[in-house]
Amino acid sequence: MVKKYKTSVYAIRKNEEKFIDRWIDAVYEADEVAVLDTGLTDNSVRKLRDSGAIVYEERITPWRLDIAKNESLQKGEKNNEA
Repeated sequence: MVKKYKTSVYAIRKNEEKFIDRWIDAVYEADEVAVLDTGLTDNSVRKLRDSGAIVYEERITPWRLDIAKNESLQKGEKNNEA
């Protein structure tokens, strides 16, 4: 039996609405696109969800990339276990 591997893309975003269409076009072949929203105040969450991305929301205050990265990976792992 041949195992089919799945490709997941995880990203951390904050107020990057103007780049979403181009980014989604770049990752369109992935089986799953998951984004951690770290406090968006523009229309990014709606736009990401409309494109089929899974969006998690978590405020990271004070902002730290290492914490945001770990949160993103943790939420993705929980999603894959379900």
